[in-house]
Amino acid sequence: MATAHNVHVRPAESGILAIKQDEETAAKVSDLLQKDLENHHVYFNAEGFHNHIPHHLLTLYGTGANSDHLQMAYDTNATYQIRARPPKTQVVEELEADYANAATKYFSRGTQYSSFLEFFEREIEKKGWQDVISEYVFADSDVSRQLFSRLYSGFLHPMIQLMFGLDAESRKLVHSAHWDDPNRVYDGVLARAPQEAIDLMAKIKVREEELEERTVEMLHTAAYVAAAAAWHPPHIPKFDFFLITLPAAAPPLHVDILRTYMPARDQKPVSHARELLPRFHVIRDDGHTIKVVRAMLIGQEVSKPYAGKDWIRIQTDDDWLRMHYLLLDGVEGQPSQWVRSAGFEQAWEDVPQRT
Repeated sequence: MATAHNVHVRPAESGILAIKQDEETAAKVSDLLQKDLENHHVYFNAEGFHNHIPHHLLTLYGTGANSDHLQMAYDTNATYQIRARPPKTQVVEELEADYANAATKYFSRGTQYSSFLEFFEREIEKKGWQDVISEYVFADSDVSRQLFSRLYSGFLHPMIQLMFGLDAESRKLVHSAHWDDPNRVYDGVLARAPQEAIDLMAKIKVREEELEERTVEMLHTAAYVAAAAAWHPPHIPKFDFFLITLPAAAPPLHVDILRTYMPARDQKPVSHARELLPRFHVIRDDGHTIKVVRAMLIGQEVSKPYAGKDWIRIQTDDDWLRMHYLLLDGVEGQPSQWVRSAGFEQAWEDVPQRT
């Protein structure tokens, strides 16, 4: 049984795609998630880049990977993680005594990650994870709004971590950028065009009754843009690392490629994208590839009820399949899976040409 301190993923808890898993693989993913939780910090470097192991493992598990795939993914990425530190009893007690003041005091201190983890594990044991999320993330209070806003930090990785935990019901768990900007989001958009970005975002309005459709539209459009921007002849196709998470430089979209692309290696292409999953499962990376695959599979399924809507750009199952092949051809056997900031010609200089 899963508790706030112990991970126990069941075969039926494979997530949105509902791919059948077995007891052996469920036990393996539970063991590796527990090991990661006990041994690794939430960051893997001093710059605050997030540990991807939990959502990598859960995505592999949720797309039908076996125990060997899970172990390979863990072993590939455990080598560079920061060791976990024990929680500080004094900090945990402060959080329990006066959460609002103590949390504000210790927010942004990476050294206190384990203390916050211990505090929330205790709260989940007492109240259940649903009530803890409602109280500490969505409540109408200053400290809850602070925590909610932090879900959008670190290129959305806190949000990703939370969403994977909810999906598995686990109790643990732009035009203004310049090529020479060190960080083309923070140093580009947010430094050069903050008001333009705010004005653009202010145009987005979603009514309560259309929330579900607009969420699907967002996923559909993100997949469409990422795939349509991957084509840059004569180079092999490469998905833009930033476009699979958030926009940076806006590249040209080769929309016809979704209807005409032929895979580089397959003389007899498969008939459904799910048939490519075994090849994606053995890609050695930090989990971004299989997460894109999972997102596209979900996007394909949830878009179907909205066929005929004016925002639908990926029209057929074959179009979705070609998108998976675009991704596969850019990562399979490649030392680097992604291009970064595909709107700049410099980003493609070291990308091999397609033969």
